[in-house]
Amino acid sequence: MASDLRMHDRRQDRIAAELVLLAEGGRALDILADVGPVVVIKGASLAELLWAPGERSMTDVDLLVAPERLEDARRALRAAGWTLLSTPGRPLGSRMHRAASAKSPAGILVDVHAHVAQRVRWPVSFDELVERAVPFTLGKRPALRPAL
Repeated sequence: MASDLRMHDRRQDRIAAELVLLAEGGRALDILADVGPVVVIKGASLAELLWAPGERSMTDVDLLVAPERLEDARRALRAAGWTLLSTPGRPLGSRMHRAASAKSPAGILVDVHAHVAQRVRWPVSFDELVERAVPFTLGKRPALRPAL
């Protein structure tokens, strides 16, 4: 009985952390609204489709912008009070494609990618991805995610 209660408490903690993470992801979308289309990728785009709330923990929100707008995204996040993080020590795969990592004032990590994958190995057109993207809600904000 006590172990069931602890499991329930841990799941409630994960749900609360997930809600904060997704809300900050939604704030990032607001900040990046003038940058152009933004597509939510990876875990945050799949969470409601694949897992019950709190079933899978997430550590960040991944967003995709047009490659030519990555610097604009960095500037917008910095101007909104987010801290840009350097990438030394990141795995080689994440350094091979351009991305900006930022920490919100609430301490939530958001990675803004210029490509959905290593463009040399898996070239994906941003415009085509946006054309096929489907709407969903991220942190109570309208968002786009890749079509499955």
